Parts: sequence; C-alpha cells; structure tokens
Amino acid sequence: MAQARRARRADRPSASAGTNRIALSENQDRIDGTKRRRPCRHDAHGTHRCAPGETGMTRTTGRAVRSIALAALAALALPLLSSGALAQIDDESVARFEFFTKCAPLALLVQPLGPEAHDIGLTQEAIQTAIENRLRSARLYTQYDRQFQYLNVSIHVLPRSFSVTLQLNKFLWDSLLDEWGYATTWHSAGTGTHGRDANYILSSLSRSIDNFLVRYLRVNEEACATR
Repeated sequence: MAQARRARRADRPSASAGTNRIALSENQDRIDGTKRRRPCRHDAHGTHRCAPGETGMTRTTGRAVRSIALAALAALALPLLSSGALAQIDDESVARFEFFTKCAPLALLVQPLGPEAHDIGLTQEAIQTAIENRLRSARLYTQYDRQFQYLNVSIHVLPRSFSVTLQLNKFLWDSLLDEWGYATTWHSAGTGTHGRDANYILSSLSRSIDNFLVRYLRVNEEACATR
C-alpha cells in the first residue's frame, strides 16, 4: 500500500514543477524579446479587434514600417536622380543660361526703400547713381524698357541690419504659354549690419554689382567684343 501511494505521488505533477514551467515560459518570452499575443481579428464592420489585454500593434506597426521604408527609399532616390540629371549639365551651360544676352544693354530697376533706410540717410537716388555708373563704365546701361533685360535691385533696411538682393531678368519665350515674358535667371542676396552708416550699405551694394559684372562679362565676352 505504501509503495502504491508513493508511486501515485510520483506520477502526480507537483505545484513547484508547474511554477517552474510557468517561470521558464515567461523567461523564454523575455529572451525572445516579444510578448506572445492572442490572435486579433476584424469584425463585421472591418474594425481591428483583439482579445482582452492585446493591442494589435504588431500588424499596424508592420504596415507603418513598410510605409516609412518606402517613403525613405523614395526620398533617397529623388536626390540621386536629380544629381544624375544635373551632372549632365556643366557649369558653363548653367552660366550661359543665367547671364548670356549677346551683350545686350541692361536696364535698371531699383525698388522703393522703407522708412528705416531714410532714417539713416540712404536714398533711392544714391542707389540708382551707384549702380548706373558701374553699368555705364561697362557700356551696358540703357534706360528701362520692357524690351530689354533688366537688373532688379532691392535693398531692405532694418534698425540694425540690411539686405541687398540682385535679380537678372531676361525676356524669354515660353513655349508652353506661346508668349514672351520676363523670367529671373540669376539672383544674389546678402545681409549685414550697417551701424546706421548709409555709405557702408552702398559699398556692399557696389561689391555685389562688381561680382555680377565679372560673371556677366565673362559669359558675354565674345559678343561684347564685336558689339
């Protein structure tokens, strides 16, 4: 009898053994790094439903990750395609598009100034004279006319800072609209602090004009030599 009872106790699983198996299962979950989930399903209305205690994040996250990955690949591919296309266009071709006019005369358009510019003694007439003198010395100046290319100059003055913007506008043919019109092919912008000195702003403007003329005359050199 005693031997039979001992045999039955040996066959019966102990509470400690079950606890060990549960602990082992939980440890294995931690090792795997994922929590075992109950299956999720879609109800009759198409809503994603999960068993109590579950979130259903695995499927949603998978779709989101795929979407993010595709977006990232597209973002990486576009610059590569753009750089590959731009690599076929050399700097000389870009410069000719920006500046080439067959050495045609340039008109000048100076935008009106704000009150801060007048407060430090900067006038539109001083800006016009400074630019016009440099264009005349290069034999490029002409009175403003819509049939010519023109240089658009804009100076903004703030209490402590200023900006100088130059734009070259060329009279071009738009094949899509089937008409002529102006388009900005080159622009340059710079900023600085003026210390309430109008002459400093004019000096900065003169340097910007000189930089423009160097590039403009380099591209139009042959045309200007035969003009």
